[in-house]
Amino acid sequence: MTVGWIASISWTGSFAQGQSATAATSDDVTVEEVKTFLDPTVMIHGIDYSFTTNSLPLPARLYTHRFKGFWAINAWTGVWAELPVRNLASPERSDDSGVGDTVLGWGAITHEKLDSRLTTSVVTFEALAPTGDPDRGTGVGTWILAPGAAAAFNPTDRFPVYVLGRYLHSVESLGGRSRGDEVEGRPSLKVRSVELTVQTVHILPKGFFLSAVPSFVFNLNQDFNFFSIGVGMGRALSRHFLLSGAYVHHVAGRKTFNRAFSVQLSFLFGERRDRP
Repeated sequence: MTVGWIASISWTGSFAQGQSATAATSDDVTVEEVKTFLDPTVMIHGIDYSFTTNSLPLPARLYTHRFKGFWAINAWTGVWAELPVRNLASPERSDDSGVGDTVLGWGAITHEKLDSRLTTSVVTFEALAPTGDPDRGTGVGTWILAPGAAAAFNPTDRFPVYVLGRYLHSVESLGGRSRGDEVEGRPSLKVRSVELTVQTVHILPKGFFLSAVPSFVFNLNQDFNFFSIGVGMGRALSRHFLLSGAYVHHVAGRKTFNRAFSVQLSFLFGERRDRP
């Protein structure tokens, strides 16, 4: 199970067991095993590495190496941690790099009916800890708490749809910069927003897949709304490894970025545990 942070593309997912699980693609990778890497409602151990380059409107470029681990506590719940290493390159200043903000998360399955269109749903809770440096462009400078939910739909075996939503709320009292602090004349970040992401997938033969990911962010206390859309493709190299790439483009609203490219390698280990 992977839940991305703020309009990011996530590729790790659930291992639904249906009648179609015997429909092999290639190299003993089935359609359902490809979904294992895509569905955000899975409870299975996994590790991800991704590299992303963001074109920012400053102008500047932000390069991010992201390391993420997921641990299934049992058949219904799991926890994860995410640590980014960032480099901000700008023609107006020397390059800054360092550890970014750490994300800690928890999720629990609330519904599972594998023979229905709504196969699985989960509730999630994430906390972003301000371990990065906002002066160097590697962090936001405040804690952000994000309760959310995700659902997996299965219109057909090869066209799953995943929906993720969350509410993001900065909590300055937990640490980082206080609400009144300023950086170079700008007030510190205050977040009160809702994010909605829809990932539609087409699973192709031989373990390949294509994906389209529209994402909406609605800010509740200032003009900070934006809409982006991502397209991606990848291949399950085996039932344990997946390689994927994505392109995300800003479409409308506040320009927090222009475009982003990413590549990701995912590794799943262990087996999905049987429900009691």
